[in-house]
Amino acid sequence: CGRVGFAPYALPGSKELGTGIAAEFEKGHDAVIMENHGAVVGGRDLLNAFERFEALEFAARIEAAAASVGTPVMAQTGPNDRPSSDTWDASQEAAKKPRANSCEHEREILVRLLKRAYQQGLTSSLACSMSLRCNNGFLLNPDSIPCWQVAPRDILQLDLDRQENEIAARGHGTIHHAIYAHNPDIQCVVIAPPPHVMAFGVSDVTMNMRTIPESWILLQDIPAVDYGAPGQDLEAFARLFGPERPAVLVQHQALYVTGATPLQAFDRLEVAELSARALIMGQQLGGVSPMDKHQVEALRRRFLAPGSPGLTVSEA
Repeated sequence: CGRVGFAPYALPGSKELGTGIAAEFEKGHDAVIMENHGAVVGGRDLLNAFERFEALEFAARIEAAAASVGTPVMAQTGPNDRPSSDTWDASQEAAKKPRANSCEHEREILVRLLKRAYQQGLTSSLACSMSLRCNNGFLLNPDSIPCWQVAPRDILQLDLDRQENEIAARGHGTIHHAIYAHNPDIQCVVIAPPPHVMAFGVSDVTMNMRTIPESWILLQDIPAVDYGAPGQDLEAFARLFGPERPAVLVQHQALYVTGATPLQAFDRLEVAELSARALIMGQQLGGVSPMDKHQVEALRRRFLAPGSPGLTVSEA
């Protein structure tokens, strides 16, 4: 949402109100909160302004939820701490050569899940990065097209065996690439900022998944890592994921979830957000009562041990 300013109260529709807003934009702000009125945003075009307004609303929701469970904490970043999430123009590489198999069915799946994530409030327009293995590579949604607007033809198709010097050393694409390279069983990766999950990502409170059995079976414990972890050591970050750790929360950035299928990865994103919401509501009602270590171990033996049947629909 960029830099946010604050304009003091003035009579609705008055010149004073307009002057106060303009003064904030002149300071270089991209959005202005008007005391007792609302908010106004600027952008290079209507779509950019809408995306900025949406990001501002997401940020406000996250901060409000964080304040209800703990104390919001500002990100502590250094010059090398920024996650590798700058825009990567992967479309140039994707267009280098024609594809014999364009993974049309997989493209449609990815588009449906991106739109579903947006419709369910799990992400804002441009904050979700989703990929899916296909042949000897993976499909990835472009950074520059909103989730609700992306079409199958927009999805990028990238090779896993390309040399590191053939890609830019930034962008979500490199993170997806690293996770797939180090985890052959992972078929789908989703990076998104669900607002209730991110309340734990910007506060001093840990997200305890040991409260609802079905949630823990699907996600297990979700570790939180520092904001700069993906950018500081990408390979080490990629190795965090595996059968016993399908999701990782990067503080002040996003939740990273993986799955053996696209639906499993999406389910994990959805369940993480609903679980976080339940934790926040439970805290407001008087506190949560997590399962003890013996109950968790019983779940592990029954549903996650080698040869176990896993969680069925009837049991869920």
